[in-house]
Amino acid sequence: MVYRLFPGQTLAGLCEELRIENPEYLLDFHNRHCPAAERSEGNLIGGTRFFIPTAEEVAEINRNIRENNESFYDFPADGRFPWNYPGWEGMYHISRTCYFNDDIAGTYEQDIRLDFEGVRHGLYHYLLTASDFRKNGDLSDSKISTLAGMCMENLYPVRMMVTPQGKIHKAALTGSPELLVSGWEAIEQHFEDHYALNYIGTLKKMAEDPDVISGRFSCTLLSSLLFGPFYEMKLEDWTGSPAYRAFYPWIAEAQPVCFELRNTLLPKEHPGDGFIRIRQAGISCDPRSLEDLFIMDPDYSPTVAPDEHSIDCEHYSEYTFSRKDYTLRRIEAVFKNFANGNTGKEVFLLERAADHS
Repeated sequence: MVYRLFPGQTLAGLCEELRIENPEYLLDFHNRHCPAAERSEGNLIGGTRFFIPTAEEVAEINRNIRENNESFYDFPADGRFPWNYPGWEGMYHISRTCYFNDDIAGTYEQDIRLDFEGVRHGLYHYLLTASDFRKNGDLSDSKISTLAGMCMENLYPVRMMVTPQGKIHKAALTGSPELLVSGWEAIEQHFEDHYALNYIGTLKKMAEDPDVISGRFSCTLLSSLLFGPFYEMKLEDWTGSPAYRAFYPWIAEAQPVCFELRNTLLPKEHPGDGFIRIRQAGISCDPRSLEDLFIMDPDYSPTVAPDEHSIDCEHYSEYTFSRKDYTLRRIEAVFKNFANGNTGKEVFLLERAADHS
């Protein structure tokens, strides 16, 4: 069969279209069937046509690729990878960089630790602790930052309860409200200004309501990326998942934005690559405007279609897992928000401490 090429088309892109699991085999097929003057080398395809196999020949080529252990893909048996959630335990470094029209507005960093407690009542239990909060590479010595750091240290660890599908069921404080309040009152003695008293007063009220605590920690960007609908989706169309909707709280102090997303299994960088990489990408399908998101009402309605007033944004992430034990190694996520001719952008990066340099 002869395939008509378009300018800039690559061998890898053509392999994706034909569903051939190793580009070298497609290149070899073309070179064996084309005139000598039309033979190609490398990923950039020359000329205007390419000789491609039939569907039956593609199946035979893929069988040969797998027999030779040269596939660029390892597909899970039923379309779902057996994620090793207890293996999420460990230290991670997180950075979050904010941009405005390509200018960096600030970079925020912290370290977190996840300790796996075990499985109780069908839920995975973790203890989450955060520390070493930094802005633009430095520990802040401002009074506000010192206050926030001391108060958060008193709050952790937080217990995260996760379903076997990878979604957060609930978050809860490990210390009793009385113990937390006592700790905050001790901190209060070091700060006598009105702001500090109000800040600690808000934390005291929050500690008295378990639902508020669960909501706040379950709906952070970190929690949404570590645990969420991403892990539920199965591959149904070769390397792709069906479309699905998920909420991500990218905008501070606002309600999470709803996106329509798809997952795509990325090819190995080489046949012996020890990592699984999955891309998640999509655009907002939220009918609310940016201003609406800062108001508790109105809530998101799946039956209302977006219009010219709706928020215009996109979400992209790439997850990296160990191929050996299916543990999480890295998440890089990007958010872009388009408004009034400007582009706001945020880049979130999470890496296991052993991988962070």
